[in-house]
Amino acid sequence: MFWTTLIPTDAISVNVAAGTARLCLTDSFIIDAHDVVNALTRGPVDQASVSFVVHWENPGDTGNVHDESNRFDLNFVNTSSRIEWSATKQGFKFVSDPSTTSVSDFAELGSERNGVFF
Repeated sequence: MFWTTLIPTDAISVNVAAGTARLCLTDSFIIDAHDVVNALTRGPVDQASVSFVVHWENPGDTGNVHDESNRFDLNFVNTSSRIEWSATKQGFKFVSDPSTTSVSDFAELGSERNGVFF
């Protein structure tokens, strides 16, 4: 399932030009619906929290996608990424392996402008 949440600005640091970024969130409240069927049928849920640290680093190729007719512009840099993640709810805790064990197949940092911001 996909979820979004408000993230404090001090939890994020990004330098697209340098190809580096960090996102760190600690004990962020989420709803655990257990599975997709339960979530879609609005079944019972548990309160839970997640914590994670994501690093983007090792910049590589850069690029730009500019589409005047669709009012879109993207500047990007390919990077690698690694994450350490944990989730906790009453009676259960999951902790990922350390971020140093992460394998990064694809990661990218970028800045885009579109629509009225073009």
